[in-house]
Amino acid sequence: MATRTGKNSKSRTRPRKTAASKTPRRKARRDRPVKSGRVEVRLTIEQKRIVEQASIIRGMTVSSFVTNSVLEDARATIEEEREIKLDAEDSRRVAEAFINPPAPTKTAVEAAKDYLAGRLRPGF
Repeated sequence: MATRTGKNSKSRTRPRKTAASKTPRRKARRDRPVKSGRVEVRLTIEQKRIVEQASIIRGMTVSSFVTNSVLEDARATIEEEREIKLDAEDSRRVAEAFINPPAPTKTAVEAAKDYLAGRLRPGF
């Protein structure tokens, strides 16, 4: 604690403010999700230099650049996995089914009649 002496001597009960204590605190942003997940990556010095250079070019922090890049690649990977990939024979069979569809089954005909009559079938 700092104290003063002299004609205006009053003892201070609070410590003096330092430059660090004068720094305004950031307000919590309610529109952003709380970031509690963490991923650590080990890079070579050259890899780190490349990532830092790319983040500067994009005008982003290294953390936001890495996050955006990883998420973009992860989403593309997931979407690629979800795509239906057919080989030539599968593609031919699907096209044939569209061109020459099989006749409807008895159950399908009954379901269509019920639907047109406004009746729902059990389980639907």
